[in-house]
Amino acid sequence: YLVPLFFILMVILFWQCAPDSPQSLSAEMSAEIAMLPSESGAMGYFNIKSIKSSPFLAFIEENLEENPVYSEEYQEFIDATGLDIRNDIDEIYFTFTQNETEDDPTVFAVVKGNYQPERIMTYIMEEQKGSDVQEKKYADHTIYIIDDGEFAVCFVDNNRLIAGHENSIQDRRKKSSQDQKDKLPESLKKNIQGLKYTKQGWMLMDAQKFVNEMMAEFNQRQSENFQGLKSLQSINFSVHFDEKMKFHSLGQFEDAEKAGLFRDALKGFVATAKLSMSEDREAIDVLNKIKIDTKKDEVVIQFKMTQEDIDKLKEKRKAWAIK
Repeated sequence: YLVPLFFILMVILFWQCAPDSPQSLSAEMSAEIAMLPSESGAMGYFNIKSIKSSPFLAFIEENLEENPVYSEEYQEFIDATGLDIRNDIDEIYFTFTQNETEDDPTVFAVVKGNYQPERIMTYIMEEQKGSDVQEKKYADHTIYIIDDGEFAVCFVDNNRLIAGHENSIQDRRKKSSQDQKDKLPESLKKNIQGLKYTKQGWMLMDAQKFVNEMMAEFNQRQSENFQGLKSLQSINFSVHFDEKMKFHSLGQFEDAEKAGLFRDALKGFVATAKLSMSEDREAIDVLNKIKIDTKKDEVVIQFKMTQEDIDKLKEKRKAWAIK
């Protein structure tokens, strides 16, 4: 009996210690992504409902001294529209597209939740008095156009809202009405395959615009330390909440050498942060959980935070307050 028992114990130990396996996209998510604007510089997804139901988020909410969202003005919004963003928003798909002629990116979003469209639009119309809000019928739906078409909203039904540029909304409705089954572009497929967690929250970015803006804000020393950042081609972030908060990021560089330079710079940054907190053991313990590695031309960053970590930091904060 000892041999089978030993084998079972080893299997359990291996299962508990094994790293999380990458999560694949559901068929529903693949279909939603395929109909998002294809020229986007950034794309993302958040399952608000799933995140809010996680033990980790429940623990965070229990430890908040006050509700950071609630206010009298917000209650007035709820009473007028019947929409409580904290409870009625389930999922969000979004994209950002950088325009060469404008500083601000164009945003497009598909927001799934529970809506009362007439009450919401009555509230918006009243709030926008003095501004020109147009109504346009398209594919049996009403598009509410604000700011000359630069921003518009459309309620597909009581459970789905589309927001963004008028042309993007029309394109989305056209695809839906014709039941077009777009396929994911190969470049997008490759980026998605790098995601560790797909079920609750993730974001993909074409890094060049982001990098150029960041480097412009650096001083000379920072620019020298992060030279490898200039060769960053794409980057993704993903998170997952259960009993822990898990974070994973993957950046793809021009080559392995540039990836190594950036890895070393990041590790140096974390080491400096730990030195500045030399008397704060709890904060250092949290920083020690940041794992930075390279795999050929990729830099991988992983981090996990537990409820115990939150407790330690909370107790430390109380101790500071007493002092």
